[in-house]
Amino acid sequence: MRWNMPRASTASGRRAPSLVSVTLTLMNARAPEVASVAAGVEFVRTLTDQCKDAIKVEEHPGPQVQGRAALEQFVKDRCWGHHASCTCPIGRDGDRMAVLDGQFRVRGTKGLRVADASVFPRIPGFFIVTSVYMIGEKAAEVIHADTLAPDAR
Repeated sequence: MRWNMPRASTASGRRAPSLVSVTLTLMNARAPEVASVAAGVEFVRTLTDQCKDAIKVEEHPGPQVQGRAALEQFVKDRCWGHHASCTCPIGRDGDRMAVLDGQFRVRGTKGLRVADASVFPRIPGFFIVTSVYMIGEKAAEVIHADTLAPDAR
């Protein structure tokens, strides 16, 4: 699915200035964690091999993902532990998938910001609480700076 969100405008109706996106340094999953999850996938595959006639096709990661290196890459790219995230990612102007601008504002709305795990463009590892704290701190700085701006009153 692609988002086709209108660009936010100022109260006067003028288009908002281009904003530099916040650069996020996300916590990456460590090699032992990735290897452990990949080993789990391999183990489950040994179990499901015993009942192939009952399983039409492996949905995730899918039969096209074969070998330890490919499984580990799948884990890095697609697995998310038990924390939902990435449902309204932050991104640059022009990125059709970026629901939020670099100031945590929802594009096409006024007065609405998001500052939780949903802002990540990619899953920041299995234990995302540190990254979520960072988002909260950065959003607080941005919102506070906006209240001090001359046109905020």
